[in-house]
Amino acid sequence: MISNLDNEIKRKLLVENLLVGFIIFLSVLAGVKSYLFFKEFFYKYTDSKLFSAAMNANEFVLGEKFYKKIFLGTLSKNDDENYSFLLTKFAKNAGVTYVYSMIDKNNSVYFLASSLTQKDIKNGDIYAYMQKYPEATETLKNVFKNGKIAFEESKDRWGYFRSILIPIDSKYGRYVIGADLKISDIKKSFDEYKIKLFSILGLVDIFALMIAFFYYRLVKEEKRHLEEICSLNEKLEEMNKNLEKRVKEESEKRIKQEELILRESKYIQMGEMMDAVAHQWKVPLSAIMLESGLLKMIIEKKGCIDDEIKKSINNIQEYVNHLNETLDNFRNFLNTKNYEEFLISEAVESVKNLVKDLLIINNVKLETQIKNFKIYGRKNDFEHILLSLIDNSIKIFNQRNVDERVIKITAKDYEIIYEDNAGGVEGDIEKIFDFNYSKTGGSGIGLYIVKMILDKYGGDIKAQNIKNGIRFIINLKKFRYNSNSKKIKE
Repeated sequence: MISNLDNEIKRKLLVENLLVGFIIFLSVLAGVKSYLFFKEFFYKYTDSKLFSAAMNANEFVLGEKFYKKIFLGTLSKNDDENYSFLLTKFAKNAGVTYVYSMIDKNNSVYFLASSLTQKDIKNGDIYAYMQKYPEATETLKNVFKNGKIAFEESKDRWGYFRSILIPIDSKYGRYVIGADLKISDIKKSFDEYKIKLFSILGLVDIFALMIAFFYYRLVKEEKRHLEEICSLNEKLEEMNKNLEKRVKEESEKRIKQEELILRESKYIQMGEMMDAVAHQWKVPLSAIMLESGLLKMIIEKKGCIDDEIKKSINNIQEYVNHLNETLDNFRNFLNTKNYEEFLISEAVESVKNLVKDLLIINNVKLETQIKNFKIYGRKNDFEHILLSLIDNSIKIFNQRNVDERVIKITAKDYEIIYEDNAGGVEGDIEKIFDFNYSKTGGSGIGLYIVKMILDKYGGDIKAQNIKNGIRFIINLKKFRYNSNSKKIKE
């Protein structure tokens, strides 16, 4: 028996050391993947910014009236200066270097209208209406020929730019609307955001190391308890053989008591660990909230804040609040005193606000149809369920290059139905809730955690393939809310 317990100690130490190493490995892997995802997202966002600037300038600044004047030859010098002024103001507000319109005549490219920079005005390097553009690239010429949108990076006398070139066919002929961003400005913005990302990843690494440290303490404590059990058994074996039966009974009773104490001690230490981790996180989170508030006040005081900066600062504060709320939920996970009554629509709307930018970036349409009912629990837990399902759908959309991407969330009669058109699941669909099972190349724990949360609330989740996608049915009927704010089990 002593030998078996000794082997058990060694086995548990090996397993638990491997778990600590796995936590550190996951932390590093998450950092690398986060950087690659952020880099891809940043450059997609830059191209999207160029596209929006060009199309909006064409529609709201120039418009059909401008091209009609070009066609009829009635564009005056005053008109040209006015359009240039409007484009300059628009480019500044849109956050791009230039927006312009061009036309092709006899295989030569000419400017119709263009914004100006302060440097252009200072140096007198101002374009003229119908000024020939001798530095036109082959990409630009091909856009006039084939009528297809193109991106390019090129140099001319004004600098080195990333550009979008959009052909516009009208009754007055084909012209190209374009927008430019300086490559140096793009790299500068990317480096600034990269520093912020690495700061956040650094905090995550600290968090992972803290978990590893506290887990190591748990391992040592468990080893001590197991060694005490071994010592007790050695003493029991030395007792009188005539008392063997009684000794055996007492030994088994003692082992059960020790195991109970061990479990209780482990839970207490895990609670202390989560309190310590939460305390360490709240300090930098509070600092981030304070710094973002100060940044907003400074920019507003200088009078240079725009909607995009204000939106970003508000998003930072919203994410910090969400992280603080998540930390509190971890600390109070087994404490039902902090449960509350909330409407399911509140959780759905909160999730929509959190993922609205992610849905736009990934070209996903989210449709909701909610017939309200009340839930007793933590709203953050139910938000986590929906966020995990949405994240899973987006990964599969991107993995399978789905064109029209739709997610539908329907809620009524204590049942939530989640559907997407990402193509469904191949193989045994029930395995998607197993630990470490993944079809998206992820960690394989997202849907497992969803299942665990629902088990905690007495709920249930089932998955089934439907035409062109998958359907999740979340049943919450076992826990309801009555007029006296008490849980009711059916």
